[in-house]
Amino acid sequence: MLIIEGIALALLLLALVPPPDPIEPGFLTRYSLGVMKRVTAKRHMEWSGCGVAIDNQKVGSFVLVRGVKTGIERTCQVVDWSMPKDKARHVKVNLLELDSNNQAAVCGAKAAMSGWRSCPVLIRRGVPDPRPPADS
Repeated sequence: MLIIEGIALALLLLALVPPPDPIEPGFLTRYSLGVMKRVTAKRHMEWSGCGVAIDNQKVGSFVLVRGVKTGIERTCQVVDWSMPKDKARHVKVNLLELDSNNQAAVCGAKAAMSGWRSCPVLIRRGVPDPRPPADS
């Protein structure tokens, strides 16, 4: 009886824990040097070391971006969205805009300068904030 109760409890816990967000394919382009930090400051947010503009994601949340060609990953804070005139196209191809320093690392230097089609990435939305908690 105790084993059955343990199994039932484990199944209940599994049902209550949401599955991780799926990994999505996409492409990466970059913001001009320094612009992402200025956007972050304008939103009264602290720079996390990596900023991204991605649609359909809450500003302040985090996404994991992994370069398909390089294998390099960055956990980036969402600080902006696409301009309204660009949103439909960006959503269609799952195009992210990353700050230029991190984009060069994730894509590789040559691909970083070759246009968004040369930088395929894998994206996981809704990852935890990687920064250590602030002191109380």
